[in-house]
Parts: sequence; structure tokens; C-alpha cells
Amino acid sequence: MSTATDARITGIHSLPTELLMQILVPICIDGDPQVPWKLTKVCSRWRQVLLASSSVWREIRIISDEWLDKKAYKRFLQHLELQLDRSGGKKLAVYLEIKSFPEEPKVLSTWLTRSKAFRPNLKQLCALLHRSAPFPSWKILHIASCSREMLDQMQLDQMGGFINLEILTLIDILDPLVPIVNATVTDSLTRVGYLTPYCPVDGLGFTQAFSNILPHVTHQLMLPGWFNGPASGLQLPSNISKLNLYSGVIPDANFPHIRSLTIQSAIRLAMAHIPIHFPNLKTLVLSSAVIPTAEPLPLIELPHLEQLKTHKLAYTLLNLFSAPRLRTLNVYLSEARRSCHHGSMTRSHTLRI
Repeated sequence: MSTATDARITGIHSLPTELLMQILVPICIDGDPQVPWKLTKVCSRWRQVLLASSSVWREIRIISDEWLDKKAYKRFLQHLELQLDRSGGKKLAVYLEIKSFPEEPKVLSTWLTRSKAFRPNLKQLCALLHRSAPFPSWKILHIASCSREMLDQMQLDQMGGFINLEILTLIDILDPLVPIVNATVTDSLTRVGYLTPYCPVDGLGFTQAFSNILPHVTHQLMLPGWFNGPASGLQLPSNISKLNLYSGVIPDANFPHIRSLTIQSAIRLAMAHIPIHFPNLKTLVLSSAVIPTAEPLPLIELPHLEQLKTHKLAYTLLNLFSAPRLRTLNVYLSEARRSCHHGSMTRSHTLRI
């Protein structure tokens, strides 16, 4: 081993424990969930430091698709029990994706057949969560899927309330776990997002389903996508000042308390209705391409707008805005390269007025 290598290794091992912890903990928290497990195998000192840091073990992933067979499920339970013990059972960030298991496999692939054919006994998982990770210990919850069948088998309705939940993200807003969340959240909840391209209920149904969740949102609300105008009847409490719309359909209601609006798909029809439904906007973000139309658009008057951000928006459309108080304009352009090997290049232009 070279002298330079010896010096580097000696330098790493000579770091004070507090400094080493400041290096390793962010790597574990911001990286893949498997990173803490891998770093504990580097050396005994790193293992000691990470085992003493409960925060690196708080990201819990419960994904049924990973339970390919009995051995995989048993190994998952062992890892989960160990992780919950290391986390201290507090401030957990839980990613939940538990799907229904059909009685008979419908595919011929060996891997998929084994995956679909295995039906885990959830009593052990249920007992472990009830004992070491009841709902009051959950700080962040991402629900990708939690079928009614799994909800009943795991008896999740008996795990207490989400009294300390701060961040909630949903893929399916009609997930059977949502009523439990809606009935038990407190003022700790500040961020709610719905990562779904289509909302299966109208605006009124959405308001009712999240009647207790919406009043607790103090940071930003991301709404699901509505198409063909079923967003009518949507009601948002005055505590919500930042809104993110997944689609370009504007809810048919007035929201004077919204100060910041992001539209993921900025279609021209949506742009024309912005001044009507959001008269007091200070920040507007328009993303994605604009759908062309032959119909002329009226002048979009936003008297309180101070910041405008656009992504993949034609320069000519900026002339449609009238914003006398505008102070900052951010324009992001994506230019396609001729060579497919280079992909695309993004340019950003910022103008402060």
C-alpha cells in the first residue's frame, strides 16, 4: 500500500466522531435506503457511529412487490424489526405500497408467477407495526397503494392516529387509508401532495374527503389532475396560500387567498382564467408546453404579480401578460440538439426588473 493511500486512510480514521457523524448522516438520509446498511459494513467505527444515529434509520419502506417468496418476506420482517429498533420508533418516514394478492397467477413468467403466487401472512407484520411503529410515530407518509384487503388484514385502523404527521403524499386519493388520516391529523400536518394525473371524484367530493386535512396545510397544496371540468365545487380554506395544479384545468371557483400558483401543464385555456380565479397572485409558475389554438387570448392582467417563471413557454406568449408590479422574470428554455446522443439542453434566463 502506498504512502499516499496510508495517509488518506489514516486521515479518515483520525476524524473526531462528531465530524464523522456530520459526514455520514447526510449521505444516509439523502441517499438510497440501502446506504446505511452498506456503510455499517465498512468498518467497526463507522458501524458504531451509524448505530448511534437514529435519524438514518427512520425511512421505512413497506413494498409488497418485493416479497417474492417466503424467504424474501421473512428477510424483510427481520430487517424491518432491526431498523425500527435502531430508529427508536420516532419520526418515521413511511413509504407504503401494499397491493392485493390474487389467488391465481395470471402470467407465465417464472419471476412474476412466483411473485404473484406468494400470499404473505400479514399477522407478523401487523404485530411488529403495532408494537414498534404505531401511527403516532409516523412523521412522513407516502401512500402509493394500500388495498382494502390489506388494510383489513393488517388492522391498521387500530394503530392510533396520525397526530404527529407532517408530510402526506398520495398516489390514489381514494386509498382506504385516507379516511383514517383525515380523521386523526393535527396541526403538525403542513404539506400535502397528490401525485396522480386524474382525480376520480369531483371538486366537492375531494373537499369532503379531505375536510380535516386541508385546514392543516400551511405550506403548499398539490392538487390532482382534473379533466373535462369536474373540479367544480372545490373549496380551499384560507390557510392555503400556495397551490400546485397537476393539470391545466382551473377549478371553477375564486381563490383570493392564493398567493403562489404553479400549473404543471400550462394550456392556453387555463392561462386565460388565471386572473378570474386567482386575482391576488404574487408568484406564477407555468410549466410544460402550451397547446396551440387558433382562438386569440385576451390580455392576462395580474396587477399583484411580482414573480413569473416559465418553462418551455414561447416568448411570444409573454406579451399576453400585464403585470405592472413584476420584479423577477425567469425563463427556462429547452433546446433540442440535432444529435440524439446529446439529448436536450436547458437554458435559464433571469431578468430582475
